[in-house]
Amino acid sequence: AHTINSNYSVRCTTSASYLCSIIVRDASGAAVSSTSYGGTTSTSFVATAAGVYTFETSASYTGYTGTYSMVVTNLGPDDHGGTAATGTSVTAAAAARAGEIQFTTDVDTFVFTAAANTVYRFSCTSAVSYDLCRLSAKNSSGVVVSSAYENSSTSVTFRAATAGTYSVEVSGDGYSVGSYSVTLVVVPDDHGDTPGTATGVTLGLS
Repeated sequence: AHTINSNYSVRCTTSASYLCSIIVRDASGAAVSSTSYGGTTSTSFVATAAGVYTFETSASYTGYTGTYSMVVTNLGPDDHGGTAATGTSVTAAAAARAGEIQFTTDVDTFVFTAAANTVYRFSCTSAVSYDLCRLSAKNSSGVVVSSAYENSSTSVTFRAATAGTYSVEVSGDGYSVGSYSVTLVVVPDDHGDTPGTATGVTLGLS
């Protein structure tokens, strides 16, 4: 039996050629995760519902045969939810929060309450992979306001036009897993954007 909302890893090992393609299916038969062939392959998924999950392994090309072994591991519950509703709250200037992309399609979401017309910078660093720390910042309506491709150190900086709950999604390249840490800071605006908040200048001075 599996645990609902836990992460599972399915691993296949073989010494033969073109084996260990994996497809994971839920109780309805829908594919929830897969991977191509290799000497050692693995794929991960979240068991979001009750019922029997099945694991299919096969050769990628007709005529290839051989032995293999498979191991299924319960990785435990997701460390951070994948949506704004289930995400982890963070506070500007607080200590860094640790996280882990536990499976290839994992998305970890962090949420915070933003003040109107305030600039925020959300940063992510990973010491284990250049293929993590993909970021997508969204406003309270779910609209993307800033994004960054994966790397070992990334950040998104954006102005909260209105007050509300903002979220930042952290993910990988779709193939990699590993740990990371994130921080949130307020970035002081060096010069205002309106006549009322503008910086004064004096004629003849540079």
